[in-house]
Amino acid sequence: MEEMAKHGRLGLASARAGMDRKTARKYVREGKFPSELEQERT
Repeated sequence: MEEMAKHGRLGLASARAGMDRKTARKYVREGKFPSELEQERT
């Protein structure tokens, strides 16, 4: 999220975070961090 705010380029931000562009796009679209999207398992 920080890299996206700095540069505004999803590809660069995802590369620096060490994740796939599609995964980074999901987090940016939701506006939440991965830990916030985890659902409790039953």
